[in-house]
Amino acid sequence: MQAGVLRPHLGVGFTCGDEECFELFKDVINPIVQGWHGFDPATQTHTTDLDYTQLVFTDEDAALFAKYVKSTRVRAARNISGFSLPAGSSREDRLAVEEVLKTAFSNLPDNLKGTYYPLRELTSEQEDALQAGGFLFQKPGPMQLLGAAGAGRDWPEGRGIFHNPDKTVLCWCNEEDQCRIIAMENGGDVKGVFTRFCQLSNAIKEAAESTGKKLMEHPNYGFLGTCPSNLGTGLRGSVMIVLPELNKDPHKLEEICAGFDLQPRGSSGEHSAAVGGKWDISNKQRIGFSEVQLVQKMIDGVKKLIAIEEELAAKNDGSKAPPSTELEAENRALRAENDDLKEKLLLYADTIERMQTQFTALQNGYEALKQKATEPTSNEGIKEVLLLSLTLVSAAVSPAHSLIMRCLCRLR
Repeated sequence: MQAGVLRPHLGVGFTCGDEECFELFKDVINPIVQGWHGFDPATQTHTTDLDYTQLVFTDEDAALFAKYVKSTRVRAARNISGFSLPAGSSREDRLAVEEVLKTAFSNLPDNLKGTYYPLRELTSEQEDALQAGGFLFQKPGPMQLLGAAGAGRDWPEGRGIFHNPDKTVLCWCNEEDQCRIIAMENGGDVKGVFTRFCQLSNAIKEAAESTGKKLMEHPNYGFLGTCPSNLGTGLRGSVMIVLPELNKDPHKLEEICAGFDLQPRGSSGEHSAAVGGKWDISNKQRIGFSEVQLVQKMIDGVKKLIAIEEELAAKNDGSKAPPSTELEAENRALRAENDDLKEKLLLYADTIERMQTQFTALQNGYEALKQKATEPTSNEGIKEVLLLSLTLVSAAVSPAHSLIMRCLCRLR
């Protein structure tokens, strides 16, 4: 629970350090899974289906997606049984995982072959180029899950990235999970991307088994991972899509997506604005549905979003925004102001935590002075100085405490 205590904005805020956590802490994990996914692992079992030929994506669908979708990506977490998950991993475990994955990468079939790059061997220019293209994970920061959950220890040792020459197949080693597998490309060929994803998932599983290892899997939880939000399939299928009409009311877009079990993200991730109306739309659920079912739900939901977008564009001649009342405009301004305030408060979180530590020290000094001021003494001058100091410290303590509590409440 450390991640959620230190960083309340993370959402789930609960991470697992190894396979044993899922049995030891099931009384905590099961309600989280039930609340997030609508799936009860105490009574339900999870099924997997990586038969990409079962995906329904017609030529008409392909043409529609080619018109609206800028890029497509399918990713999931895979972890190797017998080693700790990154949040609880030792240096030795992390390096052992890296060796197993390097062996797996070297045994991939020809259409998935690529190169593994240890993070510590990348130049700063290579890192910047990979991150600019959205191919490489971010370094652990004070506001991120990696730092708050303890998964950033010994950085960058034991971490790396594998990718093919076209960067349409990637694997991240020892980031939030031991292995994050990713298939992606520009455009809207969802079926092609999903096909590569399924091939990569199966190849990683077979390669791990060829070294005497197996993937972390559970009949109820499915594929196990660091965060309960990524159990089951662990799959997130997403498209980057431009929706200029729906972008005029992001909160309405979120409501529509929720009706299709989809999750919209702005240009910089969750709860951010969409620059140029470009949204990342993905499946919210991970467990209780198979991989094929989740990608199909994403396809069907995005088709409905496109239909709504076209209907709004026709209604507004594709250019003029729908008329809004002064109250609606004021509400949008207030929401933007609140989002900006939240962002600033999150940036100041570390400063506030340091203030809280300083406040504790100040409060201890206050109590010490208070004790001395009440002790009997024959020297009235000393007592006067103590009482004056007590007044000064009290004057500092009260507003400091009030400020810290207000800030912490806003952060939560």
